[in-house]
Amino acid sequence: SVVARGGVVAGLADGTWVFADAFAAHPENGTLDLEGEDVGILRDAALLDGLQGLTLVEHDGVVQASTPGPGRLQAANSPLADAWSAPTPEQVRTWSWPPPPTRPAMPDALAVAAVWEGGLRYIESRKASTPGAEVATLDISDRVRARTVEVGRPAEGSSGRREDRLAADRVRVGFGRAERREDAAEDAPPRLEIASMDLEGAASLERRRWSSETDAVTRPDLLRLDGPRIAYEVATGEGRVPGAGTLLVSEAATADRDARTARFRWSERLDLVPRGESE
Repeated sequence: SVVARGGVVAGLADGTWVFADAFAAHPENGTLDLEGEDVGILRDAALLDGLQGLTLVEHDGVVQASTPGPGRLQAANSPLADAWSAPTPEQVRTWSWPPPPTRPAMPDALAVAAVWEGGLRYIESRKASTPGAEVATLDISDRVRARTVEVGRPAEGSSGRREDRLAADRVRVGFGRAERREDAAEDAPPRLEIASMDLEGAASLERRRWSSETDAVTRPDLLRLDGPRIAYEVATGEGRVPGAGTLLVSEAATADRDARTARFRWSERLDLVPRGESE
């Protein structure tokens, strides 16, 4: 076992940095415990912090991470620190390897921002799986709030801005393995992508879209869905809202059309099906 206390900053083999008041690694049973009032985890462009401790367990190809109480996730549009890497023999000989990073200050413009009050649990299977199968789940509870921002990609012919927001008492996200990019390194771990999403308890999903990155102060196109539960499958495009709810669709005025707004209400359920399947 390895135990450290007092302002611990540690680098893990997968490139992750952790910040904690106490660090206890137990390789014999694949367990890592982090303690403190503001435990932080930094990897690439994402910082998970404000945690009241975290337990990580890896056994038989399955990784589980859990943390009690509130927390925060923030992600920038570019890496926040160099990934940890093992020192070279020359660096060991001369004691000259780079110092660990300090906890970074986040930029004003974030790609992802999320907060919660009840706890987080993540489970991922790193075993072989069939294409399209969910290999990981993320459960977050108690007053979950999240926002993602995406600006246009000129190379793809898009110059707009999009903001997605969600709120619920509990959020469950399922992940599948994404196709490997052609430019990915041979030893790069498989990327995960969202496969499903399930929001429960005063659930709300909202999307705002602007026609260009620079007109974010003007009225956007807006779609907002509210209900006691919202479930969505990315692969099929199917969604459902069991119970009473509302749907708001608002389109901003353009050179070709006037502004228009429509609001829908229902008392039993709403089913969303991909375009063409309902015809």
